[in-house]
Amino acid sequence: MNDIHSAPFQALPLPTIDCHVHLTHHDVIHDLMSLQADAGIGRTCIVCVPGSPERSLNCNACAFLAKELYPNEVYNFGGLVYNIDGPATAGDLRGQAELLREAGCDGVKMLEGKPTSRKRIGFRLDDPVYEGFYDFMQESGMPIISHVADPASFWDPALVSPAAKAAGWDYTDGTFPERESIYGEVDNVLKRFPRLRIVFAHFYFLSQDMECASRFLDEHPNVSFDLTPGSEMYRNFSENPEGWHDFFTEYQDRLIFGTDNFAPREPWSEKSLGMTDKVRMMRQFLETTGRFEGFGTATRRHVMGIGLERPVLEKIYAGNFERLVGVKPRPLNPEAANAHIERVLASNCADPSLGLPSIRIGASR
Repeated sequence: MNDIHSAPFQALPLPTIDCHVHLTHHDVIHDLMSLQADAGIGRTCIVCVPGSPERSLNCNACAFLAKELYPNEVYNFGGLVYNIDGPATAGDLRGQAELLREAGCDGVKMLEGKPTSRKRIGFRLDDPVYEGFYDFMQESGMPIISHVADPASFWDPALVSPAAKAAGWDYTDGTFPERESIYGEVDNVLKRFPRLRIVFAHFYFLSQDMECASRFLDEHPNVSFDLTPGSEMYRNFSENPEGWHDFFTEYQDRLIFGTDNFAPREPWSEKSLGMTDKVRMMRQFLETTGRFEGFGTATRRHVMGIGLERPVLEKIYAGNFERLVGVKPRPLNPEAANAHIERVLASNCADPSLGLPSIRIGASR
């Protein structure tokens, strides 16, 4: 049982949707889709981070362009834009969600619950500024993929890793909201809007606490977890493969496959190999039993597979996403997409240093 499998892994030939992919720039769209195909991913959901005049204003535009170029393969979850015409208001954030849906977004991605974003944006997740947004998302049934909190070790001076510190994810200086406080904000939102359809990214950072994960899913029947790796997730799962096999089987309708893949702009042969290796590791974990070589430093030689049955895998790889989001991506509406892009570009026209590309949907290419 402790021997590391050395035979090449061959994934089962099952349709696979990646619910959690980032697009860093419009000029790597084809690279990204090629990488996904090499990894055996048939359909890709591009998730956009929240924008502001200081950051990531063009994420939605790039995702719209990817959907235009790959209309049958690309879903996209748009991101809200803050301070676009002044301080954010409840009416503006609701209006943005309405326009994103009209433009063809399949959902909305919220990074607002990650401590760095939470600190930068300045709103609690249960702030009244989100009331109109949550109300629209609940009534329309439009799903949300939400990153909330981070691994508990990021708040512990004795445990936060050098890699987390280098990434700016050391939350020990007292200027970031506490982990349990952010979870409390989510509880308030779900009490107020119980029919919201939310996928909590990275297993809601509960891979160390099976009992808490089970209780949360039981209390909130409209939420799901994605399996997008955090640095700690698959190492934690490997501590109790039999228990997690039973958990994944019990909650097989609430788990969704995702990777956090992206195509970097710099020479990326090594990084692209890492992306495909990540998919291999995730699928080997889900499809086989025994110990095998993992992905990255955190799990490199410490992954124990849980060997799920094929009907469960079919739901995790594609069925649950299709039920939540749709069998096919929503069609793109060029007029509404361009209206959003033009508003963003106009808000930033006084700061050409950001160098936002003037993307237009529907233009000849």
